[in-house]
Amino acid sequence: MNTHYLRDILSAKQKEMDKVAIFVDGGGFFYVGKAVDAKFGKQLDFEKFCRKLCGERKLIRAYFCNALPSQEKEPDAYRESLSYMTRLEYIPYVEVSRSWLTYPPDGGKPVQKGVDMRVALHMVKLAYNNAYDVAILVTGDADLVEAVRTVKDLGKQVEYVYCPDVMKATSLVKLSDLSIKIDMKWLEDCLVEEEKSN
Repeated sequence: MNTHYLRDILSAKQKEMDKVAIFVDGGGFFYVGKAVDAKFGKQLDFEKFCRKLCGERKLIRAYFCNALPSQEKEPDAYRESLSYMTRLEYIPYVEVSRSWLTYPPDGGKPVQKGVDMRVALHMVKLAYNNAYDVAILVTGDADLVEAVRTVKDLGKQVEYVYCPDVMKATSLVKLSDLSIKIDMKWLEDCLVEEEKSN
């Protein structure tokens, strides 16, 4: 018997049985979405994106963590962001975790606060509870290095997803078990379909 062939079959079967959890930093995903819109004139479909990352494996849950703009300071951006995150909540197996943008008193550019902490909390908590085998992390935030180390120490595999020139943390590329570089060609399968008119 060809032992290599048998090993490959068993490996493929094991991979199909892997439980996957996806953790998305909404700030980084926003910039990927902007690049997609500029290239194709279409929105990025979050559900298709997650399904493509998961492949044949079992998706346990996808966490989308993002910071909302201030309703008072940026009412249009607030409504748009809230509408988008509300739509995500209707996708099966998607959990939306919200925080708020922080606005510097000097009128500088608002910054995300607490998003990386929320991503890290979900990653580590689910790993500790043995809820998944593989964590897929989508972010450009290098502050998540310690969370990745902790998850690996708990016996889980970490796949890091990055988009060159848009969303990338070199330290996470080096630390993760597998790095997945996505580009516009990869994302072409993840576009929102235009509604057909009757």
